[in-house]
Amino acid sequence: MSHHPKKKVVIVGGGYSGVYLAKSIDDRFDVTLVERKQLFFHNITALRLVVQPDLCEKVFIPMNNLLKNGRIIHKLAVEITPKMVVLDDGDVLTFDYLVIATGSNNMTPYKSPTDTSNLYPYYQRLQETVKKARSVAIIGGSTIGVELAGEIACEYPNKPVTLVQHIGRLCSHRLGDKFSDKLIKKMTKMGIKVMMNTVVDIPPEAVSNRNNMAVVEYELKEQVLLTDKNEKIEADLVFWCLGNRPNSEALRAHFGGSIDHMGHLKVNESMQVEGHENNYEKY
Repeated sequence: MSHHPKKKVVIVGGGYSGVYLAKSIDDRFDVTLVERKQLFFHNITALRLVVQPDLCEKVFIPMNNLLKNGRIIHKLAVEITPKMVVLDDGDVLTFDYLVIATGSNNMTPYKSPTDTSNLYPYYQRLQETVKKARSVAIIGGSTIGVELAGEIACEYPNKPVTLVQHIGRLCSHRLGDKFSDKLIKKMTKMGIKVMMNTVVDIPPEAVSNRNNMAVVEYELKEQVLLTDKNEKIEADLVFWCLGNRPNSEALRAHFGGSIDHMGHLKVNESMQVEGHENNYEKY
């Protein structure tokens, strides 16, 4: 009876999709999961950490026992091609199938710090800052901004919280007016001031922090933000919720033609990257 070696699958990205897929095919393929962070981050709970840092032990999970047969490489993929993956130390991984699960990036606290060795002190400092703040302004009424406002308002019901959204719907323009209106009423009842169709100039530093996955040390500082309607928003703690940015930099040199204007990979109905039948994107 002939023995056929297992096909090699390289999965780049250890978020929800990458981890789930790696575990589900571990017994059938030769799996290599590439993830630079040492711990899996339960991102759904990210904003709860802002007011409850003690959750760190439950939110950041060791991946030591994830795979029984495959391996996890804690390095950064700096170049991803249709034939190989180049790591930040120069190592090269080849494969039969490539799964691109690189996800998106953002600044803290919306995404995990890249260095997970000193987590609790960071979130503890952040919680103390939020607790001491006289008033909080959250610029950006996406799902992140809405959830962050809700967490702070629930934990500190007497603290003034202002949420600013540049369009007429919360969370996403794709969601209906009925959903957004109910959400606005709910947040207003919680004591959150919601400002819709309101624009505040975004400082370059906030954009840079988002794009570079910065670990932001939030500090209390009296600020006055001016809106496009000449309204003043006073706060001593400001969170800039600019939305996530796709992690596609390592793909651009070789998959540039398959990346849209938003930085997302174009795929077919089987989640194969356009023009590359052995390369898959996993959301």
